[in-house]
Amino acid sequence: MWNRLLESLRSNRVLLSLCVTTFFIMIGQGIISPIMPLYVKSFGISVTLVGVAIGMFGFARLIANIPIGYVAQRYGKRVLLVGGPVVSAAAALLMAFASSYPELIAYRFLSGLGSAMYVTGSVIYIADVAGTHNRARYLSLQEGSIVFGGSIGPVVGGLTADLWGLRAPFLFLAGFCLVGIYLAWTQMPEVKPTPSAVPAASPGKPPAARTGVLQILRDPTFFLIGLFGLTIFLTRTGGRGSIIPLLATTKAGLSATEVGIVFTIESLTAFATMLPAGILSDRLGRKVVVLPAAFAILVGLVLFTVAQGLGMYIVAGIVLGLGIGIAGSTPPAWAADRARAGNVGVTMGLYRTFGDAGNIIGPVLLGWIADTFSFESALLTNGALVLAAALPLWLVGRESVRRHSETQKAGERHQ
Repeated sequence: MWNRLLESLRSNRVLLSLCVTTFFIMIGQGIISPIMPLYVKSFGISVTLVGVAIGMFGFARLIANIPIGYVAQRYGKRVLLVGGPVVSAAAALLMAFASSYPELIAYRFLSGLGSAMYVTGSVIYIADVAGTHNRARYLSLQEGSIVFGGSIGPVVGGLTADLWGLRAPFLFLAGFCLVGIYLAWTQMPEVKPTPSAVPAASPGKPPAARTGVLQILRDPTFFLIGLFGLTIFLTRTGGRGSIIPLLATTKAGLSATEVGIVFTIESLTAFATMLPAGILSDRLGRKVVVLPAAFAILVGLVLFTVAQGLGMYIVAGIVLGLGIGIAGSTPPAWAADRARAGNVGVTMGLYRTFGDAGNIIGPVLLGWIADTFSFESALLTNGALVLAAALPLWLVGRESVRRHSETQKAGERHQ
């Protein structure tokens, strides 16, 4: 497996450059992940308003993803890969010196725009250069870079916050964004898309914005993929990113450093799981990973509701990481499989819009449930939503891999 990983990276310099750039940018994002809810709460607000601040990041990405898809199709991906870290660095510096909750909300929105530019641009980048036979694997390398960078960041962020205060991690985030800017500028050439297996609706004529989006949404399988992706994002920013840190510090008495350790172990588990799951998805089909991922996420969240100390939190984090890692690259790969020729950018932008709807809904909805009922109720609701989205996708979603089995086998021989 790891030999195949190294071969894929050696044979594709563009993919290697993208993964390295993503790794450094995501170290910075990981640094603020365990302290962001604590920093927002320091402004003296409710858990629901903490969720609003966390969700503002997703709201910015929500409204930006589809326009970014059109930018990628018209002007190329490189402008997004360089411009995204520039905006993120500026937002990090502003958040570090925010003096009020409304200011923080505004800067969090700006940070979401920068993230949308880079992350959506990178997903389109890979969707353009990969085929059905290797798309989940390539996307798993990108997702793995996100997770691996994010897994290093939380411990650094927790230690930094304990040593120098809750504002210090944002300065580190800005520094890592600067590294990402340099790498994207010097190492990321523009690429042309590979031919799509799905023909364009009107050959030779790009779809109008509204028409292109409506065509994609009329595909029931894509819609179900989007809903499943929404619940995965909801878990990352709602259950994992908002509720679990607050539960750990208020009920279990964990320090910021200990929360960072839990996040790091969870992220490393997801990282170790993503590539095998991506290979399995490319070989056996997209559906094969959906239910195992959903059940693992549900079990992990249930374990957090009964965990008492650091040891049990680590166990729960490992199980949750398995679920997030198994889901990994399959939803975006499956969404890209459904894209029509010439419309990959908008398709992936729309998929990311579903995901970022989860980024908004998760922290706010689960924060409200935590305020109204309990932290445990919020996490149980999170797990139920993931399973509810996975079941119909597994039952009625149209498989995209098995229809091209001979192409896959030929592609595997050349990887």
